This record gives sequence, structure tokens and C-alpha cells, in this order.
Amino acid sequence: MAEGSELSFFDLHIVHDNFDRALVEDYDVNIKAYLDAYNELYKVLVEQMRAEMRVEPVGVVHVDDDTPP
Repeated sequence: MAEGSELSFFDLHIVHDNFDRALVEDYDVNIKAYLDAYNELYKVLVEQMRAEMRVEPVGVVHVDDDTPP
């Protein structure tokens, strides 16, 4: 799982292969393979959240800014 400040890249092949292995029978799931695929997808979510946090909303005024709004 992506944690801290490390940069992780999403690998679709890992997700596909693990989800493919996860379905063992009609209603049986290999939880290890499923979680491996989930953790790879989680990297995308974490990077998206980080990217959104870097974007400053329009209309934000900084307190330390000397210019009037």
C-alpha cells in the first residue's frame, strides 16, 4: 500500500492478474489475490487525493498576503 511520501505507480497488469486469480469458483474468492489487486488500485486513489490537495480552490485569500482581496 502507498504510505507516507513515497511515490507509487499503478500497474494495471497486477490488478488484472490478481482479480483474475481472486475468483476461484462461482462464489469463492482467494482473499490474498483480491487484496493484492485492491492495494494496487489504492495507489491510484492515494495519488489522486494528493493531486487534489495540491490544487488551491479559487478565491482563497491568504492571511499573510499584503494585497487587498
